[in-house]
Amino acid sequence: MASNAKYNDINVAKANNFRPGGDPPGQYAQHYVNWNKTPGVADPTNPEGLVYHFDAAGNATLIGIYFFEKGGPLNQPAGPLTIWHSHTPSAARMLHIWTFPGTRDPFALMLSGAR
Repeated sequence: MASNAKYNDINVAKANNFRPGGDPPGQYAQHYVNWNKTPGVADPTNPEGLVYHFDAAGNATLIGIYFFEKGGPLNQPAGPLTIWHSHTPSAARMLHIWTFPGTRDPFALMLSGAR
């Protein structure tokens, strides 16, 4: 969490090449992707994606980071708690790490499991 605290300011994320990932407007969790990064080994100091929540006034709150991986075997930093998922069969798999205060399960597959 400390290594990504700089991304609490979405302007820092934008300055570091993170761009909207194409989530529908109004969706609670908005993915921001650094399209210039090459998927690596799930280095927590160098995420490929960030997840923000925007309040009604448009203020962004960082709620998590994530990684992409193709192929296998996939790195599992939390052992069997590490759950990779994909939204389509041909897409790279993703690993979310939820970082917001009060997170129940930082490696939950979806945000609902982390709350």
